[in-house]
Amino acid sequence: MLRQMHHCKQGGTDDFGGIVCTMFGTAGAIDTHYGGQVAIRGNMPYKGGKTSEIYWEGASKNIADFYDNITKGRYANTTVAPSVRSTLTSILGRSAAYESREMTWDRMIKASEKLEVDLRGLKA
Repeated sequence: MLRQMHHCKQGGTDDFGGIVCTMFGTAGAIDTHYGGQVAIRGNMPYKGGKTSEIYWEGASKNIADFYDNITKGRYANTTVAPSVRSTLTSILGRSAAYESREMTWDRMIKASEKLEVDLRGLKA
């Protein structure tokens, strides 16, 4: 059985080291720190290494790709579906935390909660 845990924090001074994905298996676990240490613990440990530039390289590539697509009139975006799933996963976690109980996709969707964003004061 494989279990996964993803967590992050807002603020702080550790330069993205607070975004972590941990996967647990029957023989060990892997910790992947976004912009930090990646290692495997367990029956077959692996010291791993660091991914110190992953955030800045990714952000730079995303900005360049966005600019290139817009200036060349390409508007297809393959990241929409995974982005929607990611957002729904965040909302699922938020709902579980606010209700202090396990939350299911069905219960979250049936609740039809309307979430509104206050963008006043946002500057481009």
